[in-house]
Amino acid sequence: MEDLLTPLEVYNKEFNKTFSMWSYSVEEVDDFLDIVGECYERLYIDNEELCKQVADLKARLKDYKDREKTLNKTIDTVNATADNQQQTAKQEAEAIIKNAQERAVNIKEQAEAEAKLIIEKAEVKADKVIEESEKEVQEKKREYKNLVESEQLFAIKFKTLLNTYLTMLEERDEMETSKDEITVSEENDGE
Repeated sequence: MEDLLTPLEVYNKEFNKTFSMWSYSVEEVDDFLDIVGECYERLYIDNEELCKQVADLKARLKDYKDREKTLNKTIDTVNATADNQQQTAKQEAEAIIKNAQERAVNIKEQAEAEAKLIIEKAEVKADKVIEESEKEVQEKKREYKNLVESEQLFAIKFKTLLNTYLTMLEERDEMETSKDEITVSEENDGE
């Protein structure tokens, strides 16, 4: 699995800049990257915490398994010794073995139950973080789409306005040309 990007890598990401009319606003891109960096930083930190918790659980589970091994070895030793003793010693050894087995089972069950509970909590928390992140991504996509649509609408309106002004200027020029022709015509008629 590839390492996650660090928040610093997101903050320091640079885009090629053009001077085209259709290029994105550098300020908007920087603002968006700041928001993404903050969100990603939260996810990054949460992920590190969850990884630490999983590592801790694995270490604890290993410790419990080591304890179980030790208890099982103790039980085997007690069994070997019990065979050589008299009936009363044999009964005491069996009682000790039974008690040790019960304790081993209880410790194992408690450890497994605790580990399972912690893992379930971590999975629920991770699912929640992922769900929230997906919602944020969808919201950012909607915002981006709205920005693109607003930009397109502005461009259409601006082109229409420019065309209207151009038409008005052309009509004014035609009117002035007609006016000048009428004035010249009247002057020629007056002579």
